Amino acid sequence: MKKISDIYASIGTIVVCIIVLLILLFCGISTSRDPIDEGLMVVSYGDVDDGYGTPEEPQTQPDEAASAQEQPQTATPPPTPQPAQPLLTQEDESVALAQAEKRRKEQEQARLLAEQQERERKAAEEARIAAEKARKAAEQQAKTDKANALASAFGQKTDKGSGTTTGEAMQGNPAGSGVSNGNGWSLKGRTLQGGLPKPDYSGDEQGRVVVKIRVDRNGVVTEAIVDPTVSNITNKKLLDASVAAAKKTRFTAGDNIAMGTITYNFSTK
Repeated sequence: MKKISDIYASIGTIVVCIIVLLILLFCGISTSRDPIDEGLMVVSYGDVDDGYGTPEEPQTQPDEAASAQEQPQTATPPPTPQPAQPLLTQEDESVALAQAEKRRKEQEQARLLAEQQERERKAAEEARIAAEKARKAAEQQAKTDKANALASAFGQKTDKGSGTTTGEAMQGNPAGSGVSNGNGWSLKGRTLQGGLPKPDYSGDEQGRVVVKIRVDRNGVVTEAIVDPTVSNITNKKLLDASVAAAKKTRFTAGDNIAMGTITYNFSTK
């Protein structure tokens, strides 16, 4: 008679076999059929990734591997992000064109204004120069007219022989001329009082200056001008000094106005 343990062992074995059989039935074992097994040849045109094969890694030499390990690895900095450029729309382009046109017009107006101001400045400068020339011409004409009038007055008095006086002056010096301090004078009917003042000039000049004089009734020289027709010195300072000296000269009194000359002689020392 079998033991109860043998019975249990047989039952367990049967159960295990049944479970394995059920697993095989439900899961099944599928096999794939390779087209090559059917006598077909597969040709690869290179458009399949598997057709390239497996790339082989390059063999690294021991020295190169050692140097690569010795060299420090330099960290590559991350790229700097560039700011995003704003997109220009058609409206923005219109605004930009309008602003550019406005700036162009402002520059054109500024240029025209500068040209107008430059023209006005030149016109004002030309007007000033013309006025200055007219003023100088008027002054010169006035001086010329005065000189001509004075010269004419001297000439008329000299031609007519007027200016002579009567009385003591006539008796003292009928000729009305003389020499004083190396300089000469001529005044009909009058006598020199004192000496002839010398021109206040310290320059080195040689020649003569003839000054026409007009003397009033009191013997005072009221007018004096240089006679350029008989003077041979053109130094203005010396001419002015001669006129000033002539105006300081005093003569005797008379009944009428007298006309005459004073001659200053200059020589180098």
